[in-house]
Formats: sequence, C-alpha cells, structure tokens
Amino acid sequence: MKKLILLGLLALAGISLPLQAQDRRGMGANFDMATIAKTPRKVQLSFQSFRGMPEQASLEQYCPTPGDQGDHGTCVAFANGYGIATLLYAKMHEITDQSIIDKYVFSPSYLYEIIKDSTDYNCQLGSDPIMAMVTLINMGTPFIRTVPYNCEVNFSTDAVAEALKYTIKDASVLLLRVNTPKHPAK
Repeated sequence: MKKLILLGLLALAGISLPLQAQDRRGMGANFDMATIAKTPRKVQLSFQSFRGMPEQASLEQYCPTPGDQGDHGTCVAFANGYGIATLLYAKMHEITDQSIIDKYVFSPSYLYEIIKDSTDYNCQLGSDPIMAMVTLINMGTPFIRTVPYNCEVNFSTDAVAEALKYTIKDASVLLLRVNTPKHPAK
C-alpha cells in the first residue's frame, strides 16, 4: 500500500509541477476536471494515512537518464511513458544500473499519439494526465527503440503487440484539491 501511495504521488508530482513559460514549448498537461471527477478513488487519505511512513524515500535509483521532449507539448506522455513506466519496469526487475535502465526506456511518442487531441498535428496541444494513466493500464506502451521519440509517429502492429506486454496494473488519483468558496452564495 505504501508503495502504491508513493508511486501515485510520484506520478502526480511528475505531471503537475509548474511549467516555466517558454515560447517554444507546447501546451503540456490538460487537466479535465470532469475526467478527474469520474476517476475512482481507491482510498481516502488523511494525515493518519501517512503515520508510520518514512520521512523521505527515493526511487531515483530506478530512473532513466533524463530525456528532452524538445519543443513539443508532450510532457504528460513523457512523464508517464518515458518516466513512470520506465521507473516501474526498473523497480519490478530490480535494475539499478542506469546504463541498463536506459535500454528499457518506454516510448512517450506512442502514448502521446494515442491520447492526443485529434486536431493536434504538430504535438503542441498537450494531453490529459488521466487518459495517459488509463491508456497505460489498458494498452501499455512499447520501448522507445520500437517507437522512437518524434512528433507524428506511425507505429506497427508489432509495436501495439509489444505495448500490450507492458501495461500497468492500476493507477489512482490520491489527492484532489476541491475548490470550495470561502463564503458560499446565499
């Protein structure tokens, strides 16, 4: 349970960090509150939920070498495909040698092509983080050597078959800040 909470928090942190405004970067994460609201919560967290957990933990030893999404708005796919999927694979197989982890990096391009808006022809419109997680659960993603990082990629049926071998078991929204007015309307 602690590992699930830690991985969930890591996934949310990776996709929700504030992005620096740069003219050459695409949109990035498109949070859809309706999609988030429909996402089942596995557990209601409170301060007591964290009792007994260590003050700090690190999964850095399982991380791939940082990649560069370039001038594309693919951060959601990059964080979830390249980052989280690779980290989970390395952790599951207890791979800590970064040169070996880098051989098992997953494709953000494959994931982005599936979850992007149908009108996005230049990888600039971003994508929904919840859809990224749902896609990793249902469809997975292949290795980056199978579908290299690029905008507007085509992939083979072999890539789809490979992706299905690397689905994740589950994901959950752990924390959701609900905006409520301080002074409700009368």
